[in-house]
Amino acid sequence: PLVIKPTQGFNGQGVVTVHSREDIMSKLRDASEAGVPVLAQALVSGAHFNVDMILVDGRALPAGITQRLFAERPQHLAIAGIQPAGLSPCEHAQLYSIAEQSAQAVGLRWGPATVDMIVANGTPFVLEISPHLHAVKTTLLSDNDPLRAWFRFLAGAPDWSSIRPNSAVCAAGYYNVFLDL
Repeated sequence: PLVIKPTQGFNGQGVVTVHSREDIMSKLRDASEAGVPVLAQALVSGAHFNVDMILVDGRALPAGITQRLFAERPQHLAIAGIQPAGLSPCEHAQLYSIAEQSAQAVGLRWGPATVDMIVANGTPFVLEISPHLHAVKTTLLSDNDPLRAWFRFLAGAPDWSSIRPNSAVCAAGYYNVFLDL
C-alpha cells in the first residue's frame, strides 16, 4: 500500500491509503484536477510522534514529543495527541537526535521545528519536517514553554535557556472532533 498526501495541510486532512494501481491513478487524477500537489510514500505502520524543538544554531532545544492517534484508514485524520508520549529516556534521546539531524540535513538552523516520525518495530522513520511546532496546542496546555524560551532568546535575554521544557513533569492532550467527514 501507498499513502498519498497533499504537500500542504494539517491533521492528516486529505491523506489516504491506496492499495491498487487504479486507486493510485484515481487519487492522483483527483488531486491534479483540484490543483493540489501531492506526494506518495510507502505505508509505514507504527506509533506516530511529533518531535517539537527550538533550533539554536542547529542544536535542538527539546519542546515536547507528542504521540498522535489517527482515525482508521483509509483516512488518516489525527484524532488525539498525548504528551508526554510515554517514551523511555533512551527513545526520547534517539528521536531528538534524529530530529536534530533531520533539521540540519534540510538547512534548518534557527527557530521552531517539528519532525514527524513513525516508530515501527523499534525503528524510527522520518515522514516530514516543518519549520513550526506541530503539537503547539498540546505543548502550551502543559508546563512546557518553548515559545517563551525562543522569544526570550530573540530578545537577547541572558537566561533564555533556563526556561527549558520538562515534559516529564506534567501531562496534556487534545481530542479533535471533525464534523464534516
